[in-house]
Amino acid sequence: MDVPEPAKEPLFTKLLRYVVVTCFLLFALPMLGAFVGYLYIPSPEWMELTRTAALIGGACGSALILLAVATSPDSMNYAYADPKTALFVAIVPFLGFAMGYIIVTMGVPMAGALVAGNHVERIYTVASMARSKKCWNSIELIEPPFQADQLCGYSSELRDSLWPRDRVAISGRGWKWGLIASDVRKIK
Repeated sequence: MDVPEPAKEPLFTKLLRYVVVTCFLLFALPMLGAFVGYLYIPSPEWMELTRTAALIGGACGSALILLAVATSPDSMNYAYADPKTALFVAIVPFLGFAMGYIIVTMGVPMAGALVAGNHVERIYTVASMARSKKCWNSIELIEPPFQADQLCGYSSELRDSLWPRDRVAISGRGWKWGLIASDVRKIK
């Protein structure tokens, strides 16, 4: 008895899946790095240069995620009347926008710093040293974007020696578009 062959997946769907996986990896790279203690801090020049590109990347990320949901094999089985599914479909564009924005502002330059970076040092300004439940020894910076503006895990002596508007030198692996922070010192 002949067993029918399963239908082949269209090339477009395969390519879309690879693009989504690559985007997810570039999205997760800065977050995983920060989780294990390697915070990527994009330079102010990179943030200024990519402002429009980040918004376009966010829009593309939103469209890409919606397209992935619409072309998934299970999309015909969704009961859109189900409140959980309807909420998921309503939230997906916002998650896609955040993913695209973070990929452009942090994921791509962090991957570049990992591949082609060397030891660099950049100067930043301290905004505050407000303690939080998440980070007891936090040092907030003025220049970086909100995703990377809080240094955590450095010594209490360093934190206690700083005041708002003090300058700190952050060194680590990177390039002119940002760096993966490994050492922080106060500039006198």
